[in-house]
Amino acid sequence: MVFFIKVYRSDKKGRIFISLTGFVLTAAILVVLNILRLYIADTYPQYLPDMTRVASLPERVVRIAMVVFAVLYVVFIVIILPAWYRTFRYTMSGDRVTSLTGLFSRTQRIMRIDSIQHVTLIKLPLSRYTSFNFISLNAMGGNLMMNFLSCEDCDEIMERLSHRIGEAPAAPVFAAKLPGEEPGEADGSDISGDDMQLSFEDSAPQMSFFDNGE
Repeated sequence: MVFFIKVYRSDKKGRIFISLTGFVLTAAILVVLNILRLYIADTYPQYLPDMTRVASLPERVVRIAMVVFAVLYVVFIVIILPAWYRTFRYTMSGDRVTSLTGLFSRTQRIMRIDSIQHVTLIKLPLSRYTSFNFISLNAMGGNLMMNFLSCEDCDEIMERLSHRIGEAPAAPVFAAKLPGEEPGEADGSDISGDDMQLSFEDSAPQMSFFDNGE
């Protein structure tokens, strides 16, 4: 059996959507603050006696708030957010899934595929254009999230996981032996302990690697 190691990354459409949303919100806040400044000038002219002179305290507060929001937009939406978004990286091999995320501190998580109990796929409205697609891998006492994937990557991951989880060996069933019973009578079989043989074949998987970069 050949196991492919593939690397999945966050889709760039999600980063563009988040950046545009941040720009719209920041612009809306600046417009509201400017309207507030004009409202103060019209309603309370005593606070702004002469617009050609140094601005009064209320107008200074509004202007400072506008500058602060503009700086926050540039720092977080333009610089930090795209850098953080690009750190999402998920590697899937034949037996495990590895998650590597984090901008200032890197976090690596590894989950074995044979330990996964159930998988949850979350697709938000318009996720094909926003890449707001998430896969939650749930195991006993643990959870691993795969965030901001494209629809194509989500479908591929779900298909691979369904095949791997379906190939997981079933748990062995043991029959109790009552006193006086011969081997095999408890379950109707005629297999005795002397006739049972076990053989192990070396079937080390071959691995090939390719990266699904942007």
